[in-house]
Formats: sequence, C-alpha cells, structure tokens
Amino acid sequence: MRCREFTIGFDTKTPRLRPQPRPLRPGKGAVTSTFPYRVSRGEPEVLEIGSSSENCDCRFALVVNWIANGGQKSTTAGEFRVVPR
Repeated sequence: MRCREFTIGFDTKTPRLRPQPRPLRPGKGAVTSTFPYRVSRGEPEVLEIGSSSENCDCRFALVVNWIANGGQKSTTAGEFRVVPR
C-alpha cells in the first residue's frame, strides 16, 4: 500500500493541496504525487492530508471527486478547523 502525503496551507489567498516530496526507495531522489492519477484495485492508496496556518482560524470541508466504472462521484468530509500556531 502506498501513502501519498499532501498539505494544505491556509495562509495564502487561495489555499491549495500540495504534494509533499518523499523518496520512493532508499538512495533515490524525492518525488511528489500530483493529481490526477490512477488507483487500481490491486494497489490500494492512502492519502495523508495535513494542514497548517500561521495567520487564520479556518474552518473547511474536504471534497474528493473521483471517477469509478465510468461514473463521476464526489464525497464531502468535514467540517475541519485549523488554528494558528
């Protein structure tokens, strides 16, 4: 199972989900995961999403859109809160 790590920074005008670089194998350079990408039944994926803020107290929901078996689907998770550190 692969874990793809992302962060959302809420200190910009338009927050964006950004991939976090990580090495695929020891001794190899860091790579990032970008959208869109394919997930197969035999290779499950884990998405780890972190958030950060230095200036705002933010509430948000996470909306995930995907295509499966030729149909578009969407799921909304949240409400989440991020507070300044």
